[in-house]
Amino acid sequence: MWNRRPLFWSGGIILVVGIGLTALLVAPTPGISDANISRIRPGMSRKQVHEILGGPAQQTKMYNAGRDWVDIWVGEEGKARVLFQAYRVVGSGQLEYFADDRDWLVVRANFQGPRSFWSHLRRALSR
Repeated sequence: MWNRRPLFWSGGIILVVGIGLTALLVAPTPGISDANISRIRPGMSRKQVHEILGGPAQQTKMYNAGRDWVDIWVGEEGKARVLFQAYRVVGSGQLEYFADDRDWLVVRANFQGPRSFWSHLRRALSR
């Protein structure tokens, strides 16, 4: 009768390496992609969005007399747009404007471009 212990350890090592490789392939890296846009949530700060997307936007547009701003990033995978509000409601009809634009809050974000298999997989696993 042969010893099953080496077979057990080999299977365990293969399992750990497989999980590690999957984590590397599925983990999003900073940049413009559907996976990173799906990580952006309403209420996040502009600074947090810059960390996710790898830096400031290439283009910024103002709306509603400076109360709302849209940052636009263009990358190899597509185009990302993030709508921010430059204020928060502090009371009935009272708005407090942020002094620092890094504190603006996300209202919504969208991605335009093709979605790869890995992007679909990342999105499915992050839910």
